[in-house]
Parts: sequence; C-alpha cells; structure tokens
Amino acid sequence: MTVFAIQNPMTMDGGGRLTPKFKDVEARSSKYGELVWLLSPSANPLSDVDSLVEELHDKLENYTGSDYIILIGNPILIAAAVTIAAFWNDGCVNLLQWSNGGYIPVFLNLHEVHALRSNDNEVI
Repeated sequence: MTVFAIQNPMTMDGGGRLTPKFKDVEARSSKYGELVWLLSPSANPLSDVDSLVEELHDKLENYTGSDYIILIGNPILIAAAVTIAAFWNDGCVNLLQWSNGGYIPVFLNLHEVHALRSNDNEVI
C-alpha cells in the first residue's frame, strides 16, 4: 500500500526559511501505507504542464486499488494526478480527505454514476 501526495507545499518560518506547510502528513497517513511525494513543491503547471503530466504517469503507472491519494498541492496537479491514477486503475481511486484531525478514506469510481461514498458506505 502506498499513499501518494501530490506536493508538499512550503511556507516561510519565523526565521525566513522555507519549511513544509504540513509537517505531520507522513505520521497521520501511515496506517494507509508508505508516503510518496509525487512532485516537487515548486512544480508549476503554468510553466511546464506536459512534463509534469508525464512525470505523474511514470510515478502512478503501478497505482492499484490498495493505494491512496492525499489531495495536497496545486489544484491543477491534484486533478491531473487523480485522473491519471483512475486511468491506471480502471476508473477507481482511493482518496484521503482531511477532516477533524485525521484522514477519512473515500472511494471514487469514475465509471459509475452514484452517490459519493466513504469506504464504510456512508453517503458523503
């Protein structure tokens, strides 16, 4: 099981140094698998979207139904990563949604039209 995160956004600390905005992503997502960051924090779809999409394809080509994606990073790159993961996994993607201090797994099937449900079958 792997947890894919799109980007680790950076922020300036009190001393003017760049530090990860979300410091505990790995610890909080570890029960779902090993964390893998897909793209650098500076990846920008406005400057070179084609190479970023190619990089996402390369890194997600082995995505399976036991993997998850955390929706952190640039919204365009998040959309691309989810679309590519679904492409490699017959339209299905497991997402991790941040809520109330933890992650909630959400299953998304892009080939079926029905209510979006969490893994415990609760309508979201």
